[in-house]
Amino acid sequence: MEPVFDEKKIKIKFEGQTHQIDVNTLASSLMVFSETLKEINTELKTGKNIEIKIEALAPGSFEIYTIVSAINDNNLLSAISTVGGVVGCASGTIAMTYTGIVKLRSWLKKEDNKDIENIKQENNKTIIKTKNGDTYICDNVIYNTYNNSQIINDEISDQFRILEEDSAIEGFTLSTGKESFSVLKNDFSSLAEKVDIPGENKRKETKNSQTVYVIKPVLEKSPTRRWEFIWNGNRISANITDISFLEKIEQGEYRFGAGDKMIVDLQINQALSPIYNAWLNESYQIILIHEHIPREGPPKKLGLFDSSTK
Repeated sequence: MEPVFDEKKIKIKFEGQTHQIDVNTLASSLMVFSETLKEINTELKTGKNIEIKIEALAPGSFEIYTIVSAINDNNLLSAISTVGGVVGCASGTIAMTYTGIVKLRSWLKKEDNKDIENIKQENNKTIIKTKNGDTYICDNVIYNTYNNSQIINDEISDQFRILEEDSAIEGFTLSTGKESFSVLKNDFSSLAEKVDIPGENKRKETKNSQTVYVIKPVLEKSPTRRWEFIWNGNRISANITDISFLEKIEQGEYRFGAGDKMIVDLQINQALSPIYNAWLNESYQIILIHEHIPREGPPKKLGLFDSSTK
């Protein structure tokens, strides 16, 4: 019996300069997007292999059609499957789950919604209530995938970090046959923030007063965009969450050059490898800047009563 194919088109639109886009932004964004959809397919246990292709671009436009093909390689008679209580074709469910997770993360990132009072699941729906009385309802499939997969959350964070780093991109729109969902530039930063899924195989380690050498700074107030450093002889990328320090950069109090040093408190996010039974470094954050030392000239020390040291 021939395999059954189920194809769905997902339109991606990069808002802003519709006639051109940086090739690195395009390539990186599409690669991360593709990997996210594949990981969602794995998490949902659809029983299908999926292929993701790009349809030819329309001249003068950066509306891109990705074609998600769900291939039923088990010789079943139908490409319809039941996944986590939601009935539908695999590729449609994958697209719904992706947009649903982005919407959920956008809602949870709002300051008023961070204090969760209750989460319950009933009739295939997850109901989230905050202490201020707000309620969010989504399919169980969406919430369970969000709550269970660190990989998917990391990839979504990477997607919006890539878009945030391109000043020409003013928005991101994802459209399927059933819905269209847009994210504006102002929301890229919060969606780029890493979401830590609780688990026994995750931990954070903080190393105080570490020396890092600046390779590539980010000269704007962004707690999610990643700088590049040399630390202990290794090249790493890390975002800086010390808001007071970022404000000083924005105000022009610091100038950076290649080879500048900084004395920092470094947070290392680690995961336990089941293969080696050892903790591996996954990502880095600089949570406090103590001192900036230009490559030439005396160090600029932060004062005792400087707000960034509090």
